[in-house]
Amino acid sequence: MKAFRPFLPAVVTVLGLAMACGYVLAAEQAAAKAASKAEQVKAEQPKAEKPAGEKAEAPKAAEGKKEAVKPEEKKEEATLETRLTELQKAVENATEKTKHAIPKTIDELVQYLPDKEKGLVNPETGGKLLMNEGMASRDDRQILKAEGFVTFYAEKDTPGKGRAVICADSVIKYLNAEELKKALEASKLNKLKAGERTEMIENAEAIRRAQKDARNEERLKAINKAKQGG
Repeated sequence: MKAFRPFLPAVVTVLGLAMACGYVLAAEQAAAKAASKAEQVKAEQPKAEKPAGEKAEAPKAAEGKKEAVKPEEKKEEATLETRLTELQKAVENATEKTKHAIPKTIDELVQYLPDKEKGLVNPETGGKLLMNEGMASRDDRQILKAEGFVTFYAEKDTPGKGRAVICADSVIKYLNAEELKKALEASKLNKLKAGERTEMIENAEAIRRAQKDARNEERLKAINKAKQGG
């Protein structure tokens, strides 16, 4: 033992240093562990919601990147034939609503047109489309023969064709100035008195029934002919 006594101070110093290092290392590990736990608790906490009414931040668009602007689709222009057909359909819808009374002016038909006021413009000339004034404020049942009875016509001639007209049977044709004058003259409806009105309605109904029977008979003949041919 006496032989080791000179080394005791050195051994004690080394042991002391080792213990001191151990305490420091343990303290550092404990501090690191506590900091890690604090970060974990903070991450698990729910994010605070923004006060009501406060707008969320919009995502920023990528710098230098612009959204492509789509070209506006151009609506196809209606043809003159389409405009005339729409007017004929409009007057039919109007007379259904007014119990056979034809409107006084063409402006009263605008509400029934798909393109409203634009539906009164002739796309071929830029002029107006007009209503036959000879049928204004009359009863549509006075039109006993739809073929050739002009209901609407163009204000101006279409170059190379003539004046476009549509008849009560929805047939569209082009007439020269003389033909148009005669057609409009033949398409006038007289104002009826009370007795004449009743008689006219009865005659109109009788004519319509006869026309319907004739169409049914023609249809029946066509069916029988097809059967015989088969």
